[in-house]
Amino acid sequence: MADTENIAVETPAENTPVPAVPVAPAQPVGSVSASDSATTDLLKQILEQNQKQTKYLRKVKNLLVLCLICLLISALVGAFVAYKVVPPAITLLNTATEQVQALDMKSVNTLITDTNALITDTTTAISGLQQALNSINGIDFGSLNDAITSLKNIASSFDIDKLNGAIDALNESVTQFGQMVERMNKFKLFG
Repeated sequence: MADTENIAVETPAENTPVPAVPVAPAQPVGSVSASDSATTDLLKQILEQNQKQTKYLRKVKNLLVLCLICLLISALVGAFVAYKVVPPAITLLNTATEQVQALDMKSVNTLITDTNALITDTTTAISGLQQALNSINGIDFGSLNDAITSLKNIASSFDIDKLNGAIDALNESVTQFGQMVERMNKFKLFG
Protein backbone atom coordinates (compact mmCIF):
# COMPACT_ATOMS: atom_id res chain seq x y z
CA MET A 1 0.00 0.00 0.00
CA ALA A 2 2.87 2.23 -0.40
CA ASP A 3 1.66 3.32 -3.85
CA THR A 4 -1.83 4.33 -2.73
CA GLU A 5 -3.32 7.72 -3.46
CA ASN A 6 -6.16 9.33 -1.63
CA ILE A 7 -8.90 10.54 -3.96
CA ALA A 8 -11.65 12.81 -2.69
CA VAL A 9 -14.84 12.83 -4.83
CA GLU A 10 -17.40 15.61 -4.43
CA THR A 11 -21.01 14.88 -5.31
CA PRO A 12 -22.83 17.79 -6.93
CA ALA A 13 -26.14 17.23 -5.12
CA GLU A 14 -24.91 17.58 -1.58
CA ASN A 15 -21.46 19.15 -2.12
CA THR A 16 -20.04 17.01 0.61
CA PRO A 17 -16.74 15.24 0.03
CA VAL A 18 -16.82 11.49 -0.13
CA PRO A 19 -14.32 9.85 2.21
CA ALA A 20 -11.00 9.16 0.64
CA VAL A 21 -10.54 5.64 -0.64
CA PRO A 22 -7.09 4.23 -0.99
CA VAL A 23 -6.39 3.09 -4.50
CA ALA A 24 -4.28 0.03 -4.72
CA PRO A 25 -2.45 -1.33 -7.72
CA ALA A 26 -4.47 -3.65 -9.95
CA GLN A 27 -4.88 -7.13 -8.58
CA PRO A 28 -5.24 -10.29 -10.48
CA VAL A 29 -8.74 -11.28 -11.61
CA GLY A 30 -10.47 -13.51 -9.18
CA SER A 31 -9.10 -11.98 -6.05
CA VAL A 32 -11.27 -9.44 -4.25
CA SER A 33 -9.84 -7.25 -1.60
CA ALA A 34 -11.55 -5.02 1.00
CA SER A 35 -10.61 -1.90 -0.95
CA ASP A 36 -12.42 -3.27 -4.07
CA SER A 37 -15.58 -3.70 -2.04
CA ALA A 38 -15.32 -0.09 -0.77
CA THR A 39 -14.73 1.13 -4.32
CA THR A 40 -17.80 -0.77 -5.54
CA ASP A 41 -19.91 0.75 -2.75
CA LEU A 42 -18.60 4.19 -3.61
CA LEU A 43 -19.39 3.69 -7.30
CA LYS A 44 -22.93 2.56 -6.39
CA GLN A 45 -23.41 5.72 -4.30
CA ILE A 46 -22.10 7.85 -7.14
CA LEU A 47 -24.43 6.07 -9.59
CA GLU A 48 -27.44 6.59 -7.26
CA GLN A 49 -26.57 10.27 -6.87
CA ASN A 50 -26.20 10.59 -10.62
CA GLN A 51 -29.64 8.98 -11.18
CA LYS A 52 -31.24 11.32 -8.63
CA GLN A 53 -29.65 14.32 -10.29
CA THR A 54 -30.82 13.11 -13.70
CA LYS A 55 -34.42 12.83 -12.44
CA TYR A 56 -34.17 16.27 -10.86
CA LEU A 57 -32.79 17.79 -14.08
CA ARG A 58 -35.62 16.18 -16.09
CA LYS A 59 -38.17 17.79 -13.77
CA VAL A 60 -36.44 21.16 -14.07
CA LYS A 61 -36.33 20.79 -17.85
CA ASN A 62 -40.07 19.94 -17.98
CA LEU A 63 -40.91 22.95 -15.80
CA LEU A 64 -38.81 25.22 -18.00
CA VAL A 65 -40.57 23.90 -21.12
CA LEU A 66 -43.94 24.50 -19.44
CA CYS A 67 -42.90 28.06 -18.50
CA LEU A 68 -41.74 28.68 -22.07
CA ILE A 69 -45.08 27.42 -23.46
CA CYS A 70 -46.99 29.70 -21.04
CA LEU A 71 -44.81 32.63 -22.04
CA LEU A 72 -45.42 31.95 -25.75
CA ILE A 73 -49.18 31.67 -25.19
CA SER A 74 -49.16 34.94 -23.24
CA ALA A 75 -47.18 36.61 -26.01
CA LEU A 76 -49.64 35.33 -28.65
CA VAL A 77 -52.65 36.53 -26.63
CA GLY A 78 -50.98 39.91 -26.16
CA ALA A 79 -50.25 40.16 -29.88
CA PHE A 80 -53.85 39.19 -30.72
CA VAL A 81 -55.24 41.80 -28.33
CA ALA A 82 -52.89 44.41 -29.74
CA TYR A 83 -53.98 43.49 -33.27
CA LYS A 84 -57.76 43.21 -32.70
CA VAL A 85 -58.62 45.50 -29.77
CA VAL A 86 -56.21 48.40 -29.87
CA PRO A 87 -56.99 49.69 -33.43
CA PRO A 88 -60.78 49.92 -32.85
CA ALA A 89 -60.14 51.63 -29.51
CA ILE A 90 -57.87 54.16 -31.19
CA THR A 91 -60.49 54.73 -33.93
CA LEU A 92 -63.17 55.27 -31.27
CA LEU A 93 -60.98 57.77 -29.42
CA ASN A 94 -60.20 59.63 -32.65
CA THR A 95 -63.92 59.79 -33.54
CA ALA A 96 -64.79 61.06 -30.06
CA THR A 97 -62.07 63.70 -30.33
CA GLU A 98 -63.39 64.83 -33.72
CA GLN A 99 -66.96 65.04 -32.36
CA VAL A 100 -65.86 67.12 -29.39
CA GLN A 101 -63.92 69.42 -31.67
CA ALA A 102 -66.95 69.69 -33.98
CA LEU A 103 -69.05 71.10 -31.16
CA ASP A 104 -68.74 74.82 -31.34
CA MET A 105 -69.75 77.23 -28.64
CA LYS A 106 -72.62 78.55 -30.78
CA SER A 107 -74.46 75.23 -30.66
CA VAL A 108 -73.73 74.93 -26.94
CA ASN A 109 -75.15 78.43 -26.38
CA THR A 110 -78.22 77.52 -28.44
CA LEU A 111 -78.70 74.42 -26.34
CA ILE A 112 -78.45 76.49 -23.16
CA THR A 113 -80.96 79.06 -24.52
CA ASP A 114 -83.41 76.30 -25.49
CA THR A 115 -83.04 74.73 -22.06
CA ASN A 116 -83.73 78.08 -20.38
CA ALA A 117 -86.85 78.57 -22.56
CA LEU A 118 -88.05 75.10 -21.61
CA ILE A 119 -87.54 75.89 -17.93
CA THR A 120 -89.49 79.16 -18.34
CA ASP A 121 -92.37 77.38 -20.13
CA THR A 122 -92.43 74.71 -17.45
CA THR A 123 -92.53 77.34 -14.72
CA THR A 124 -95.45 79.08 -16.48
CA ALA A 125 -97.32 75.79 -16.82
CA ILE A 126 -96.76 75.01 -13.14
CA SER A 127 -98.12 78.43 -12.10
CA GLY A 128 -101.21 77.80 -14.29
CA LEU A 129 -101.69 74.45 -12.59
CA GLN A 130 -101.39 76.15 -9.22
CA GLN A 131 -104.12 78.62 -10.19
CA ALA A 132 -106.35 75.74 -11.32
CA LEU A 133 -105.71 73.91 -8.05
CA ASN A 134 -106.52 77.08 -6.13
CA SER A 135 -109.81 77.36 -8.07
CA ILE A 136 -110.63 73.74 -7.30
CA ASN A 137 -109.76 74.33 -3.65
CA GLY A 138 -112.14 77.32 -3.66
CA ILE A 139 -115.13 75.13 -4.56
CA ASP A 140 -117.42 74.46 -1.65
CA PHE A 141 -117.79 70.71 -2.01
CA GLY A 142 -120.35 70.58 0.74
CA SER A 143 -122.68 72.91 -1.20
CA LEU A 144 -121.96 70.98 -4.42
CA ASN A 145 -122.86 67.69 -2.73
CA ASP A 146 -126.07 69.26 -1.37
CA ALA A 147 -127.01 70.45 -4.89
CA ILE A 148 -126.37 66.97 -6.31
CA THR A 149 -128.53 65.44 -3.61
CA SER A 150 -131.33 67.94 -4.37
CA LEU A 151 -131.16 67.05 -8.09
CA LYS A 152 -131.39 63.37 -7.22
CA ASN A 153 -134.44 64.03 -5.12
CA ILE A 154 -136.10 66.03 -7.89
CA ALA A 155 -135.24 63.38 -10.51
CA SER A 156 -136.55 60.62 -8.26
CA SER A 157 -139.91 62.44 -7.90
CA PHE A 158 -140.58 62.18 -11.64
CA ASP A 159 -142.96 59.48 -12.77
CA ILE A 160 -141.05 57.82 -15.57
CA ASP A 161 -144.11 56.07 -16.96
CA LYS A 162 -146.00 59.42 -17.26
CA LEU A 163 -142.94 60.99 -18.94
CA ASN A 164 -142.75 58.10 -21.43
CA GLY A 165 -146.48 58.48 -22.14
CA ALA A 166 -146.07 62.22 -22.74
CA ILE A 167 -143.12 61.58 -25.05
CA ASP A 168 -145.15 59.02 -27.02
CA ALA A 169 -148.06 61.48 -27.33
CA LEU A 170 -145.69 64.22 -28.50
CA ASN A 171 -144.17 61.81 -31.00
CA GLU A 172 -147.63 60.95 -32.35
CA SER A 173 -148.49 64.66 -32.68
CA VAL A 174 -145.24 65.42 -34.52
CA THR A 175 -145.85 62.48 -36.85
CA GLN A 176 -149.37 63.68 -37.69
CA PHE A 177 -148.11 67.23 -38.22
CA GLY A 178 -145.44 65.87 -40.62
CA GLN A 179 -148.08 63.99 -42.60
CA MET A 180 -150.25 67.11 -42.82
CA VAL A 181 -147.31 69.16 -44.15
CA GLU A 182 -146.70 66.52 -46.81
CA ARG A 183 -150.29 66.65 -47.99
CA MET A 184 -150.16 70.41 -48.16
CA ASN A 185 -146.99 70.24 -50.23
CA LYS A 186 -148.85 68.05 -52.70
CA PHE A 187 -151.37 70.82 -53.23
CA LYS A 188 -148.60 73.35 -53.30
CA LEU A 189 -150.01 75.43 -50.56
CA PHE A 190 -146.57 76.45 -49.27
CA GLY A 191 -144.36 78.06 -51.87
